[in-house]
Amino acid sequence: MVMLEVIQVGIVADHFQCQSVRKPDLASVMLRIRHCVECSKCLTRYLVSCSPYENGSYLLPTIKGCRDEYILYCCCKAPASRWKSSEFKSCEVSTPAFERGYGTPEEIMVIRSPQQEWSVDVSRYLSDWKSMKKRRA
Repeated sequence: MVMLEVIQVGIVADHFQCQSVRKPDLASVMLRIRHCVECSKCLTRYLVSCSPYENGSYLLPTIKGCRDEYILYCCCKAPASRWKSSEFKSCEVSTPAFERGYGTPEEIMVIRSPQQEWSVDVSRYLSDWKSMKKRRA
C-alpha cells in the first residue's frame, strides 16, 4: 500500500510556509518567492521591496509613488538600468539573501522569467464565435 504525503501551503505574513502533515519538522522550512531585478554587469539580483541596499545600491521608482517602472543603480557602477514591473523575475530566495535584500544567482534563483509567463491568444479559440451564435439561434 502506497501512502501519499499531503503538503499544505499557507500564506503567512508575506511569505510562504510549507507544512507537511506527515513530517512536522518541515514546518520550519521557509520558501520565499519574491520579485527581483538583475544588474547586467555584475549579475547581482536585488529584491524589489528592499531598497536601499546595504551594499550602496538603489532601486527607485521613476515616478514617486508609481510602481510601474524602476531604475536600478548598482554599486558596481554599471549604467543605471530601467525595469518595468512586467519585467521583474519571480525568484526563490535563500534566507541570507532575503535578509540582505540582494544576492548571487545561486542565492536568488529565477523560477519564472517574464518571457516564460503564460499567455493565451483567445482569438485562436474564438475565430468562429459569430457563426456559433447564429447556429444556436
